[in-house]
Amino acid sequence: MHKAAFSTLTLAAFACSSGFVGTVLADVFDEGALGDFPGTSFFNTSNALDIGVLGAGSHTITGSITGNSVQDPSDTLLFQIEPGFEITTLTASFTNVTFGGGSSSVFARLYSTTPSFDLADEAELRANNPFEQFDAAPHGPDTYYMFVDMDGFIPGTAMDYQLDLRITPAPGSAGLCALVALGAARRRR
Repeated sequence: MHKAAFSTLTLAAFACSSGFVGTVLADVFDEGALGDFPGTSFFNTSNALDIGVLGAGSHTITGSITGNSVQDPSDTLLFQIEPGFEITTLTASFTNVTFGGGSSSVFARLYSTTPSFDLADEAELRANNPFEQFDAAPHGPDTYYMFVDMDGFIPGTAMDYQLDLRITPAPGSAGLCALVALGAARRRR
């Protein structure tokens, strides 16, 4: 009985330390270094760049798009946030923006893939209007689809962008670990 309780306590401590208090990551996904991020038609995730699971820490995505449909009309990325974590900060920066004839906006949109591509958040820059920043964080565990695009494949429209995400343990997840560890310790007695 003591051996099983010790194993439960060890497992609880390992799960809490590795899953919730583990190493903080700082990932940079740079289109300049990794090569052109795939552009794809809206909601077609089969060609999107899957950057995998984003763990606790800061993550930066940088790239550029142009209004020539042959060259680079959009960037699409997929990533996952695991249970017990959430996106607490999501910001966008658009620089070197040029609006071509008839173009009126450039944007980054975050979609939750559950249940079926619900718009979770959006940042948008419209010609002659103030910049609209992402504003709906936090976003919980899910598979997300990030779509960076403009309002049409209009020649002359271009921009560089940077997306910054901060992933942290969800509120209560550290407390849950503590309760599991205390329960295992109490059971050990």
